[in-house]
Amino acid sequence: MNPPIKVTNLGKQALINAQNSGLSGVIIASAKLGSAVYDPTEDATDLVAPFKTIETISGVAIDDESISVSIKDTSDDGYEVNEIGFFTDTGVLFAVLATQNEPILLKQAKSWLLATLDIKFSSIDASHILFGDASFAYPKATESQVKKGVSVMEMVGPESMYFLVKRQKMNFFNLNLLRGA
Repeated sequence: MNPPIKVTNLGKQALINAQNSGLSGVIIASAKLGSAVYDPTEDATDLVAPFKTIETISGVAIDDESISVSIKDTSDDGYEVNEIGFFTDTGVLFAVLATQNEPILLKQAKSWLLATLDIKFSSIDASHILFGDASFAYPKATESQVKKGVSVMEMVGPESMYFLVKRQKMNFFNLNLLRGA
Protein backbone atom coordinates (compact mmCIF):
# COMPACT_ATOMS: atom_id res chain seq x y z
CA MET A 1 0.00 0.00 0.00
CA ASN A 2 1.25 3.49 -0.82
CA PRO A 3 1.90 5.68 2.20
CA PRO A 4 -0.53 8.61 2.46
CA ILE A 5 0.63 12.18 1.93
CA LYS A 6 -0.38 14.81 4.49
CA VAL A 7 -0.81 18.45 3.55
CA THR A 8 0.39 20.33 6.61
CA ASN A 9 -1.58 23.01 8.44
CA LEU A 10 1.11 25.51 7.40
CA GLY A 11 0.78 24.29 3.81
CA LYS A 12 -2.98 24.89 3.87
CA GLN A 13 -2.41 28.32 5.40
CA ALA A 14 0.06 29.17 2.62
CA LEU A 15 -2.73 28.61 0.08
CA ILE A 16 -4.99 31.27 1.60
CA ASN A 17 -4.56 34.67 -0.01
CA ALA A 18 -3.57 37.79 1.90
CA GLN A 19 -7.15 39.12 1.92
CA ASN A 20 -8.39 35.89 3.52
CA SER A 21 -11.03 35.72 0.80
CA GLY A 22 -9.90 32.78 -1.26
CA LEU A 23 -6.90 30.84 -2.46
CA SER A 24 -3.66 31.98 -3.98
CA GLY A 25 -1.03 29.76 -5.51
CA VAL A 26 1.92 28.24 -3.72
CA ILE A 27 5.17 27.45 -5.48
CA ILE A 28 6.78 24.14 -4.58
CA ALA A 29 10.51 24.84 -4.84
CA SER A 30 12.25 21.87 -3.23
CA ALA A 31 11.90 18.42 -1.77
CA LYS A 32 13.70 17.25 1.34
CA LEU A 33 14.50 13.58 1.76
CA GLY A 34 14.74 11.98 5.18
CA SER A 35 15.41 8.71 6.93
CA ALA A 36 12.86 8.66 9.78
CA VAL A 37 10.09 6.05 9.87
CA TYR A 38 6.78 7.41 11.24
CA ASP A 39 3.17 8.33 10.56
CA PRO A 40 3.16 12.01 9.46
CA THR A 41 0.71 14.53 10.90
CA GLU A 42 -0.72 17.82 9.67
CA ASP A 43 1.16 19.63 12.46
CA ALA A 44 4.57 18.88 10.91
CA THR A 45 6.86 21.85 10.21
CA ASP A 46 9.90 19.91 8.96
CA LEU A 47 11.00 16.34 8.39
CA VAL A 48 12.02 14.33 11.43
CA ALA A 49 15.43 13.28 10.05
CA PRO A 50 16.21 15.21 6.83
CA PHE A 51 19.49 14.42 5.08
CA LYS A 52 19.21 15.90 1.58
CA THR A 53 17.45 18.81 -0.15
CA ILE A 54 16.64 18.45 -3.83
CA GLU A 55 15.93 21.62 -5.76
CA THR A 56 15.63 19.90 -9.13
CA ILE A 57 11.89 19.51 -8.90
CA SER A 58 9.13 19.95 -11.44
CA GLY A 59 5.44 19.26 -11.61
CA VAL A 60 2.14 19.80 -13.30
CA ALA A 61 -1.52 19.68 -12.36
CA ILE A 62 -3.01 16.56 -13.94
CA ASP A 63 -6.59 17.57 -13.12
CA ASP A 64 -8.41 19.65 -10.48
CA GLU A 65 -7.49 17.23 -7.68
CA SER A 66 -4.10 15.80 -8.72
CA ILE A 67 -0.52 16.81 -9.36
CA SER A 68 2.41 14.90 -10.78
CA VAL A 69 5.73 15.81 -9.12
CA SER A 70 9.13 14.76 -10.47
CA ILE A 71 12.40 15.01 -8.56
CA LYS A 72 15.90 14.38 -9.88
CA ASP A 73 19.20 13.77 -8.06
CA THR A 74 22.30 13.24 -10.21
CA SER A 75 24.74 13.13 -7.29
CA ASP A 76 26.95 10.13 -6.52
CA ASP A 77 25.19 9.70 -3.16
CA GLY A 78 23.50 6.48 -2.17
CA TYR A 79 20.61 6.49 0.30
CA GLU A 80 17.33 5.06 1.52
CA VAL A 81 14.35 7.43 1.77
CA ASN A 82 11.59 6.92 4.34
CA GLU A 83 10.18 10.46 4.31
CA ILE A 84 9.77 13.18 1.68
CA GLY A 85 8.75 16.76 2.36
CA PHE A 86 7.67 19.27 -0.29
CA PHE A 87 8.64 22.86 0.56
CA THR A 88 7.37 26.15 -0.84
CA ASP A 89 9.60 28.92 -2.16
CA THR A 90 9.17 30.62 1.25
CA GLY A 91 10.44 27.55 3.14
CA VAL A 92 7.07 26.26 4.39
CA LEU A 93 6.59 22.49 4.57
CA PHE A 94 3.57 22.13 2.28
CA ALA A 95 3.16 18.36 2.43
CA VAL A 96 4.91 15.34 3.89
CA LEU A 97 5.00 11.69 2.91
CA ALA A 98 6.46 9.07 5.27
CA THR A 99 6.38 5.33 5.66
CA GLN A 100 6.25 2.98 8.60
CA ASN A 101 7.71 -0.06 6.86
CA GLU A 102 9.51 -0.34 3.50
CA PRO A 103 11.48 2.63 2.13
CA ILE A 104 9.77 4.95 -0.33
CA LEU A 105 12.88 5.25 -2.53
CA LEU A 106 16.31 3.64 -2.77
CA LYS A 107 19.23 5.23 -4.60
CA GLN A 108 22.50 3.44 -5.17
CA ALA A 109 25.77 5.38 -5.15
CA LYS A 110 26.83 6.68 -8.57
CA SER A 111 23.30 6.29 -9.95
CA TRP A 112 20.69 8.90 -10.77
CA LEU A 113 17.37 9.24 -9.03
CA LEU A 114 14.43 10.25 -11.17
CA ALA A 115 11.16 9.75 -9.34
CA THR A 116 7.66 10.86 -10.22
CA LEU A 117 4.90 10.90 -7.62
CA ASP A 118 1.26 11.32 -8.57
CA ILE A 119 -0.59 12.93 -5.67
CA LYS A 120 -4.37 13.23 -5.37
CA PHE A 121 -5.86 15.73 -2.92
CA SER A 122 -9.29 15.44 -1.36
CA SER A 123 -9.89 19.11 -0.49
CA ILE A 124 -7.36 21.21 -2.42
CA ASP A 125 -7.66 22.59 -5.93
CA ALA A 126 -4.46 21.35 -7.62
CA SER A 127 -4.42 24.34 -9.99
CA HIS A 128 -3.22 26.47 -7.05
CA ILE A 129 -0.06 24.37 -6.65
CA LEU A 130 2.70 25.64 -8.91
CA PHE A 131 6.31 24.68 -9.46
CA GLY A 132 9.49 26.63 -10.14
CA ASP A 133 11.12 26.95 -13.51
CA ALA A 134 12.59 23.45 -13.79
CA SER A 135 12.05 22.20 -17.33
CA PHE A 136 11.09 18.57 -16.87
CA ALA A 137 7.95 16.77 -15.78
CA TYR A 138 7.01 13.14 -16.28
CA PRO A 139 3.30 12.73 -15.56
CA LYS A 140 1.77 9.42 -16.47
CA ALA A 141 0.17 9.24 -19.89
CA THR A 142 -3.55 9.55 -20.36
CA GLU A 143 -5.58 8.08 -23.19
CA SER A 144 -5.56 11.44 -24.97
CA GLN A 145 -1.74 11.57 -24.85
CA VAL A 146 -1.04 8.07 -26.18
CA LYS A 147 -1.28 7.40 -29.91
CA LYS A 148 -3.55 4.48 -30.72
CA GLY A 149 -1.78 1.43 -32.10
CA VAL A 150 1.69 2.32 -30.77
CA SER A 151 3.33 -0.34 -28.64
CA VAL A 152 4.89 0.44 -25.28
CA MET A 153 8.35 -0.47 -26.64
CA GLU A 154 7.91 2.03 -29.49
CA MET A 155 6.96 4.78 -27.00
CA VAL A 156 9.80 3.96 -24.62
CA GLY A 157 12.37 3.17 -27.31
CA PRO A 158 15.12 0.57 -27.41
CA GLU A 159 17.68 2.95 -25.86
CA SER A 160 15.61 3.28 -22.70
CA MET A 161 17.02 2.60 -19.31
CA TYR A 162 16.23 -0.83 -17.93
CA PHE A 163 15.12 -0.93 -14.33
CA LEU A 164 16.32 -3.64 -11.99
CA VAL A 165 13.94 -3.39 -9.08
CA LYS A 166 12.77 -6.08 -6.70
CA ARG A 167 9.11 -6.94 -7.19
CA GLN A 168 8.07 -5.74 -3.71
CA LYS A 169 9.62 -2.30 -4.33
CA MET A 170 7.47 -1.78 -7.43
CA ASN A 171 4.23 -1.12 -5.56
CA PHE A 172 4.92 2.63 -5.30
CA PHE A 173 6.09 3.27 -8.86
CA ASN A 174 4.75 1.51 -11.91
CA LEU A 175 7.92 0.41 -13.62
CA ASN A 176 6.27 -2.33 -15.67
CA LEU A 177 6.42 -0.22 -18.86
CA LEU A 178 9.24 -2.23 -20.39
CA ARG A 179 7.31 -5.47 -19.97
CA GLY A 180 4.30 -4.07 -21.78
CA ALA A 181 2.11 -4.38 -18.67
